[in-house]
Amino acid sequence: MTGLPAAGKGTFKDLLLQELDARGISHTYLSLSDELRAEVRFRGLPVDRDVLREMGHQLRLKHGSDILSRRVLEHIALDLRQGMRHSVVVIDAIRNPAEVHALRESLGDEFVLVAIEAPVDIIVERIRARARQGDVLNDDALARSVLEAEMGLNEPEHGHNIADCIAMANVRFENSGSLDDLGEAVRAFVEDQVVPNL
Repeated sequence: MTGLPAAGKGTFKDLLLQELDARGISHTYLSLSDELRAEVRFRGLPVDRDVLREMGHQLRLKHGSDILSRRVLEHIALDLRQGMRHSVVVIDAIRNPAEVHALRESLGDEFVLVAIEAPVDIIVERIRARARQGDVLNDDALARSVLEAEMGLNEPEHGHNIADCIAMANVRFENSGSLDDLGEAVRAFVEDQVVPNL
């Protein structure tokens, strides 16, 4: 999955996992952000947005822009070596086109990139609604500048470029409606994209 912060990836993921559970479809969840968090904790650094972002830039610059995808692929390979084969592997927080290429190259036609989208105005409202007192993202202008950077504006090749990732998506979901609307979209996605391939 890819998408801007507050577009609704977390909600989509929760609904997707619930739907897979309800249908008895085996699954696991991996996140490129979790790979960053593990690295940050290993180095004894605070786990916050700026540190995670900088760590992602450092790792991609040093080890290649697809490093986080390669780490996730190692988890998948380890599961397979241990005899754990899941019908669905949900991979979250894809932010760089090289991450998409690595997953697509390794997983082939089994890889389906899902983009969760919402209008920027709605995303900014969501960011403000969940911002803590004093959070810099509580300011509209700053929130928009963060979103521009996440989309890839003035970012280096090893930086975030969610706009290009979204353009590479196999399936795109517009998440500006209700939770029920998104739930229905998730159910249709599982019926159309998952069930036929089991």
